[in-house]
Amino acid sequence: MPRIRPETLNPSFPGTSETELPKAERTERILRDTLELAGQRTLEQSTALLRERLSAMERKKKKAEGAISEAGNINEITHPESPKKITEGAVTHTLIEDDAVILNASDAHGNFDDLKIAIADFIKRKENGENVYFNYSGDVCSGDTPGVVPVMEALASIQTKYPNEVTTEFGNGDRRSLSLFMGLPQEIAQRFHPDTHTFLDTRAKEIIAEENAADAAEAQRLQNIAYGAEFFRLARLFGSAPMNTEEMNLPYVKTMLLQLNKGQESPVIDRAIRELNRASEPVRPHEKHGFQKSLESVSAANVRNLFDYWRLNNQILNDQTGLSIYENSNARVLATHTGFLTDRLSDIVYNPRAKDRTAWNKFIDPGKDEKPGSIEKFGFKSYTPEDMGQALESISPGEKPLVVIVGHNHNNFAQEIPKSGGPALRVENCVSSHSKRAGEKAAYAEIKIQDLIASPDYPENAVTFYKIR
Repeated sequence: MPRIRPETLNPSFPGTSETELPKAERTERILRDTLELAGQRTLEQSTALLRERLSAMERKKKKAEGAISEAGNINEITHPESPKKITEGAVTHTLIEDDAVILNASDAHGNFDDLKIAIADFIKRKENGENVYFNYSGDVCSGDTPGVVPVMEALASIQTKYPNEVTTEFGNGDRRSLSLFMGLPQEIAQRFHPDTHTFLDTRAKEIIAEENAADAAEAQRLQNIAYGAEFFRLARLFGSAPMNTEEMNLPYVKTMLLQLNKGQESPVIDRAIRELNRASEPVRPHEKHGFQKSLESVSAANVRNLFDYWRLNNQILNDQTGLSIYENSNARVLATHTGFLTDRLSDIVYNPRAKDRTAWNKFIDPGKDEKPGSIEKFGFKSYTPEDMGQALESISPGEKPLVVIVGHNHNNFAQEIPKSGGPALRVENCVSSHSKRAGEKAAYAEIKIQDLIASPDYPENAVTFYKIR
């Protein structure tokens, strides 16, 4: 496919003279740079764009001081005189106006064709002068839909272009190096160095051939895990810089890998964890024994470049916020990946002092025969609307109209949550039309603050779902 000169990739590059363009032409250029070029860049061009996004995220974090680990509720970190400030990207706090509109998309899981519809709507509205914000509430990676790179590039483009209006939260599928085993290395290698992909794909198939997978889906999950482990192994053998505990959390990754494999122990998973355990160790001579001929067929430079690119993606995914707060004196909107079961704010968002404590919870769908308690299949805790109402009374005290946006459950609906002091509305969102996600219900959500203020007793009037298909 044709490649594009770096200076044409993003409006923020010098020399584009974007501000001098007529409105329609400017909008078309931004749409092109954000959506048409997503997934079309070279490795070097994509790396430059993602680094720009990481820098924008880091600049936001430098504005905060202190720790969130002791914060009990939102008022403690948003009050101007409070000593408990926001740090480590744990919470993003955005002051909005009464005429603000928030567009939310969640759980694209590599389905770029769906996500780009929501992003295009945001760009057109923003460039038309509307007071609109865009929030992405988690789960970029997939394992079965190879569109994570364009998703990352599109989010990078709008987050660098509109740093004050775009916020993204991390999801459980993106955390602590889990993307290594969720198909992202395959997609990166296929796009940028196909020869390396062929080698790794063959190795992964050889490894899982020794296991008796129950079905094709299980075989694919195990192959993704084996591929990621071999990718990591190659990178170490070829001299990539060691990883550290800030980039991964082994107990968390092992738990999530078991969940991916439906709770079943596997030699493939054990092998992956052993490789990660060696992340900070020097390469020993015996590790290369018997593998040298195979290594000669792969470019060391290509492997290192691919691994560095995956590592950049991993850093961005981990540095995203855990909770986004949009508010003014008349209303408040909260956005996070999963729901609110605990009554401590620090247990909901990413606590940098305890990286594996983020709560991944499952809302009990009112239309299904589900009971409160643990959902052992996935390792999540389930909760009812009443559970959530009690938690919100502690986390978000006061009588402001409240909307809580979450993803994670792969559905689209709004439900009132019982809360003293006034009603709260829970908005569940999933933008992916993949059959394993929202399917025909796939949509992105719109929250109009003006309507929320005008009808505080009927917050559902402020929410509209726009179907993707």
